[in-house]
Amino acid sequence: MELCGDDNDLTLYWQHLLAVGPQFARLDWKDADGLASSRWLPGAHDWHWDTSTQGHGMEDGFDSLAQHLAPQQLALVHLRTSDDSLRFLVVRQPDAADLLDRLSHAAVDAWVHAA
Repeated sequence: MELCGDDNDLTLYWQHLLAVGPQFARLDWKDADGLASSRWLPGAHDWHWDTSTQGHGMEDGFDSLAQHLAPQQLALVHLRTSDDSLRFLVVRQPDAADLLDRLSHAAVDAWVHAA
């Protein structure tokens, strides 16, 4: 991941990520139906969370999604929120570590969901 021109770690968050923030998935911590319908995320158009074999909990759904994304070289990234909502996005696996590092410099807590 390269930042161009006058961009830096802070502008990455304050100008770019906040601007596209509505494109990030945001769910209530218990909205399993919302998670199951998050197929609009990159790489998830053909994802199906089979709760009969993969579990019913939100963590089970995130596991299922992360496992679906991994062979496509995509990573599921969670962003910590100040409330009980869940905010997540999909990035290319090669960019995930750099994004997490840059977010940490902007005081944004984020992590990759392990598949």
